[in-house]
Amino acid sequence: MRELTTDILAMEPRPRRVWLQLGIRHRSVAEELIAAGIEVVQDRCMLADHRRLMTSP
Repeated sequence: MRELTTDILAMEPRPRRVWLQLGIRHRSVAEELIAAGIEVVQDRCMLADHRRLMTSP
């Protein structure tokens, strides 16, 4: 995961956010990216969130 952080921080332009899929969390990586101004989403499933948000009440 450390190599990924180095690659992300080297990107030009840098991404505004990084999404770590369901089951993936890494506190030190997230802290480093947040300190660099990058929003971090961890342990979330984009499909499940989309379904939840798009379902009518």
